[in-house]
Amino acid sequence: MFIEKEILPMPLQEGETIEGFMKSHHLFWIFRPCIDGFQYGKSVVQVDGIWLYGKYKGALLVIVAQAWISFLKNLKRHVTLQDGQIDMS
Repeated sequence: MFIEKEILPMPLQEGETIEGFMKSHHLFWIFRPCIDGFQYGKSVVQVDGIWLYGKYKGALLVIVAQAWISFLKNLKRHVTLQDGQIDMS
């Protein structure tokens, strides 16, 4: 299993933080069988906002998009083979 986490200082007020306290910002984990199996699927990951409806759909889409950006960056970095990279597993 691979885990990557990003933690940030705990904010107090504008420009100030609470010393000694941190907050979790992003967490990504993946199991080795998922990494190994990913190579056999199609190289397409689709994200849409069709399920967002009602009064706040635009605001919700922006918030969800921020989480997906982090996830997709980690997916690319840790799961897909990059140009010139050889799978050493």
